[in-house]
Amino acid sequence: MKMNVRNILILILSITIIIMGIGFVVLFFKLNSLRSLDNSFSVDFIKVRKLSSVKGGSVEPKSNVEISSNGKLINMDFTLSNENDIVTYEIVIKNTGNIDAEVNELLMSPDYINDFKKQAYPITFEISDITGKVLEPDEETNVKLTVMYSSSPTKDVKNIKGKIGIIASK
Repeated sequence: MKMNVRNILILILSITIIIMGIGFVVLFFKLNSLRSLDNSFSVDFIKVRKLSSVKGGSVEPKSNVEISSNGKLINMDFTLSNENDIVTYEIVIKNTGNIDAEVNELLMSPDYINDFKKQAYPITFEISDITGKVLEPDEETNVKLTVMYSSSPTKDVKNIKGKIGIIASK
């Protein structure tokens, strides 16, 4: 009788160990698949398109706006010669991650809109405000960048270079 009880206990313990082993294997694969999802957000500039160029005088305004640093920066180079020269670009921003992302700010360096406005005078910059906009995964939004040569007593050719970056959070 002692042998039977001992054998039954060994059998129960063996089955328990086998079930626990199977449970750990299932748990391992489940946790591994969750880890590979890697929830992340990445808000990038994906496209820049020139919408218009208005000539205020005899010389056509020159401009070059392009994406750099894998979509993290926009390089800008403008040469405006006459009052009322206006160049307008459309910039497409996309959340290339797999979770929602909020656009905190578009940063210009140097900041010709606020801090370095006098250095750029008579050139003025306008950028659409998308601060606080939440982008879902793969969602895009457009930003309009307008650069213009305002009325001024000085009639110098102005060459302005800068960068635009984007700050976002989840």
